[in-house]
Amino acid sequence: MSAGIYEFPNTLCLGSALSFREGNHILDERGTIQRVSPGSAWYVIVPDYDKMQRFAPINLPEDFRRDGLRVLFSGRIGEIPANVRLVGTPLEITRIETLDWL
Repeated sequence: MSAGIYEFPNTLCLGSALSFREGNHILDERGTIQRVSPGSAWYVIVPDYDKMQRFAPINLPEDFRRDGLRVLFSGRIGEIPANVRLVGTPLEITRIETLDWL
């Protein structure tokens, strides 16, 4: 299966301490998938509008786990619980597609 367009209607963050506020969404933003470190299973999305921001997707499809992959994505931004350190701001992806053709 190759990376294409994935949509996640009515996705839920089950079994997690993360919380997602209503109205805290990203819609059709461009960004780049980055592996956190060589050999790591962790990936983040760095949006084009802020290279210092990192989103840690909780439901990134396997096909999109490629360092340097350009994507267009939408999702719900989560909150980082108190006294917890994460690689990025939690993001529940609702739609993602590749931008390799750009």
